[in-house]
Amino acid sequence: MLLAFLFLCMALGMLTHAGLCREYALLGLKTWAFAMVPSLFPFMVLSGLLTGLGLAERFVSFLSPLICRTYRCSKACCYVIFMGFFCGFPMGARSACELYDRGQLSKEEVRWLLAFCNNIGPAYFGGIVLPLLSLKNALPYWIGTYGIPYVYGILLRALFFRRKLHPLPSPAYGSEKPRFGETLTKSIESAIHAILMLGAYVVLFSLMNLVPHILFSGPQPIFGALFEISTGIQALGGKHMGYCLLALTFGGLSCLAQTHATLPKELSHFLGEYCVHRVILTALTLLYYLAASFLFGVSFSL
Repeated sequence: MLLAFLFLCMALGMLTHAGLCREYALLGLKTWAFAMVPSLFPFMVLSGLLTGLGLAERFVSFLSPLICRTYRCSKACCYVIFMGFFCGFPMGARSACELYDRGQLSKEEVRWLLAFCNNIGPAYFGGIVLPLLSLKNALPYWIGTYGIPYVYGILLRALFFRRKLHPLPSPAYGSEKPRFGETLTKSIESAIHAILMLGAYVVLFSLMNLVPHILFSGPQPIFGALFEISTGIQALGGKHMGYCLLALTFGGLSCLAQTHATLPKELSHFLGEYCVHRVILTALTLLYYLAASFLFGVSFSL
């Protein structure tokens, strides 16, 4: 209902404020073209290629044995964790759904993975967010952004999913193994579709800034990060550092909508639980920064 109301208000604003509509749409397009396409599209193609050729498990065995030992889960799960943490949103959800469609992940495994491994990309965080917020000692903020969800996944595994995760056998490809050229073409086509959909979400949710802009007779960038995280943080221009860090953990309405679009129909009911986990992670991140600022003098202000 909230999204429907916001879209209705946005549509009215587009009709009455065409100039503002163009500005916010252009902001979304620039963010998508210059920040998201270069950092996400190659990983989308790579992910589709690895899963299509059945190489995902070997890839994880070679690059991240620590993940498998830490979480004590299947190699397919470890691959999703790797992609979710190192390639950035929405690769966590996308990789989990790809492997689920191929019969390599169970519903419970997808449910567990969605709770903690769908995060903002480290390339975006280190290359754009940290310089924008002028954070010199970056280590505490890397821990807050990625350490909290990493530990959260371990706790969920131990407390709630210890007996629920049963690895599925790797699917058999029959006598004919997947061909590289055909798989690459399909991966590129799938990645193009996914990146275009991502751009559409970025533009649409950036346009939601029309609503507070019109209601308060001026730009209200504080709302932007709740609508679309990438454009919202850049619109704040380095202000409200603590608020930006917490918004990065939550992900914004655009990330929630994209996750819902990624989920297959039979898993769409996981979205509500996913939202709850994002709220819990945001609260844990807030507690971490408050404790770090009190005990170690880490800079943090809302």
